[in-house]
Amino acid sequence: MRSIGMGELLAVLASVVGLAFYAFVFFIFWRFYQLLEKISENVAGIRQALEKDPQTRLFPGGDR
Repeated sequence: MRSIGMGELLAVLASVVGLAFYAFVFFIFWRFYQLLEKISENVAGIRQALEKDPQTRLFPGGDR
């Protein structure tokens, strides 16, 4: 059985490091998307709570 040489080893290592880098970037974007989704849900909940109570006004001085 033939052992792998330095070139093959470096090629395998480069592809593993490249895949790990792209997996890390994908993970960061996924977490950022989840954060934006939670913020959106919280804003929607705040808006519903403000619309439910007519005494609560966001801008008390004007009709916005």
